[in-house]
Amino acid sequence: MSQKQAQDVQTHSSPKLVFERMIQATNRHDLEAMVALFAPDYRSEQPFHPERNFVGSAGVRKNWN
Repeated sequence: MSQKQAQDVQTHSSPKLVFERMIQATNRHDLEAMVALFAPDYRSEQPFHPERNFVGSAGVRKNWN
């Protein structure tokens, strides 16, 4: 496992760390850092507002932009 892969596993294995990074990305207005916190195939499903559903990094980017 490469150092980057190990860092990615560590980043996504601690909910507290992920949340802290999300706060940091929000405070810095760092869209790419926010997108990096989500899996490339992330699915956001809004049962009461299905028109707001989105999938993937492009969807995360559009939602947070």
